[in-house]
Amino acid sequence: YQYIWGQLRGVPSWIRGQYFRVANPIQHFSVLPPIVGCGVPPGATLMETSHGSCEVALNAGFFDTHTFACHGNLVSDGEIVQNTAVQNVNFGITRNGTFVVGYLSKEDVLRYDFLQLVAGVGWLVRDGKLYANA
Repeated sequence: YQYIWGQLRGVPSWIRGQYFRVANPIQHFSVLPPIVGCGVPPGATLMETSHGSCEVALNAGFFDTHTFACHGNLVSDGEIVQNTAVQNVNFGITRNGTFVVGYLSKEDVLRYDFLQLVAGVGWLVRDGKLYANA
């Protein structure tokens, strides 16, 4: 675990978290949808559903807690799983290794030739500064 200086509910404090460095993310980072697909209630833990030989698996992306449908854009290993008009912040890697963070239109998802892409809900860090209040 690492500690970073930030704000928690508006109060300056040390925040504990984990981060992982990947030397070559284009070959070692994947966005993988649920094995059973979006829209199916989860029946297993993250560790039980991780794909392949993952050394680190974590949750990403948001879903509707009633229908379990995935929210926002989702591209896995170059295949578009979902391309929506929902305007949320996205994180992705294109086939040429470019990182893309920000809001994307449906056309952007097609134009940038993503290898991996997942949508969030809002910015956590923007322009090098903490943007979200926890």
